[in-house]
Amino acid sequence: MERLKRHKKSVEIFLAVSGMALMPYAPSLSDGSPDIENLRVFICKTGLPFISNRGVWHSVQYPKGESNSSYLPVGNDLIENDLESFELGEKLILTI
Repeated sequence: MERLKRHKKSVEIFLAVSGMALMPYAPSLSDGSPDIENLRVFICKTGLPFISNRGVWHSVQYPKGESNSSYLPVGNDLIENDLESFELGEKLILTI
């Protein structure tokens, strides 16, 4: 994992439709940057929605196992007007 993102205006819903996925989340520090020391990884099971609330740092989902399929509904202006990205500076390896 090389970067985290957050949405300033919207809530993002992720739904694994086959397989399972790992979803990394981090709280914000007082300056608004992600608190990498308190990063947590959650397992998203098939058929159960996972919600990323507005302003919460997260990454893209990572397959747990060989692969997974998912739905990720987004609005028309999500990238241009809503998405904020943070480069971690070094690659983090997710292990569980």
